[in-house]
Amino acid sequence: MSQLVGANPDDLDALAQKVQSAVALVESIRDQIGNGVQHAPWEGRNADRFREAWSLRHRPAMRSSSVFLSEMAAELRRHAGEQRDASRDTGTGPLPRSPFESCRETPETVADATRQRMEERRDELRTKRPFGADPGLMGLLRHNDADRRTRSEEEELARLEALLDGDRQFLAYSAENGDHRITEVYGDLSTAKKVIIHIPGMKTNLDHYVGSNGHGDAAALYGQVKGSGDVAVISFADYDIPGNFANAASGHGADVGAERLRALVSMLRAQGYDADDISVVAHSYGTVVAGHAMQQGLDVGRVVALGSPGMGADTRAGLGSPNVELYAGSAWTDPIDDGSKLNQGLRGVRKLAAWSPTLGPTSIGAALVDAAISARHGTSPAHMDGVQVIGTGDAQLHSSYFKGESLRSVVAAAIGG
Repeated sequence: MSQLVGANPDDLDALAQKVQSAVALVESIRDQIGNGVQHAPWEGRNADRFREAWSLRHRPAMRSSSVFLSEMAAELRRHAGEQRDASRDTGTGPLPRSPFESCRETPETVADATRQRMEERRDELRTKRPFGADPGLMGLLRHNDADRRTRSEEEELARLEALLDGDRQFLAYSAENGDHRITEVYGDLSTAKKVIIHIPGMKTNLDHYVGSNGHGDAAALYGQVKGSGDVAVISFADYDIPGNFANAASGHGADVGAERLRALVSMLRAQGYDADDISVVAHSYGTVVAGHAMQQGLDVGRVVALGSPGMGADTRAGLGSPNVELYAGSAWTDPIDDGSKLNQGLRGVRKLAAWSPTLGPTSIGAALVDAAISARHGTSPAHMDGVQVIGTGDAQLHSSYFKGESLRSVVAAAIGG
């Protein structure tokens, strides 16, 4: 019987997550106390002494505590990774959970298995009669029209025909109801020295990938780097991406996406890529996914967050993964994150309205502000200490970061330029 060597890495990861949650709690308490001390209607010598003690002793002590806890969480994740490596070497102990586990976590076998499933589904749909076809006399007599495609199956078949035309490489695909997922590779992972993982924003669906170039933003990233021949791009949508603001206000989709993103990174690391060779470029809700993954422990070198509604924390320490270089970019006309204190102030108004005892969390005003600035994901990374802000050139509004000077800035940050 095989035995576990050392600790259970899943237990270590769970403990690290609890410690990281404590970081966010300490940071939140520190900020709340700080705001209270600063704005409390208290004047006089005692008030001045108290505020001085808070600024010089107590606030730095809480900051030191959060840094210590972040380092502890990182240490636990490191031990979990070492335990998994030891388990692989000895053939004992649990391997990390991964949606690619049945394919032995190699890009080639994952792509082959995914394409086979897509082809089988396409062939199954081809055997059915077209939508709207006359069932004929025998069909009417059978009282069974199950061999005729539905409208949605007609659309699915057309999509599969387009996706499977050529030698495109997919690491994930699902068109099941409530589970639309796709992950596509641009370039050659077997020869690339660096990988950029692109995470698109909300409302991205399977049809965004049907064109000959796949997802437009991922294709633009690859177009900017492919001349070197050393960089591959993976467009990651291996979770059911929110299609509206109500779903985007929830963190559930981000939690699912974060788990699968970490599994993808684990697969790349197992192929020999160092953490510094892997970068994440996330846009809009994709930054929420990246932030949740960072809180769980994301083993990459850099994360670039564009037009972020927040990444799930209010401070850089609260995001965890302290070894990750975090960059943020925003267009001044972006209604989700314009990089200004005005927009950040609106987030504060939204929080106040959403949790006011008078208005209540379901108030119409809170709902409208939530819809306007996308809701409940913490502070914009562009406003966090310890985050490097990048220029976005003449990018306009929320969806033009992947062209011109903005694209060049994004790529330079992603590949360490």
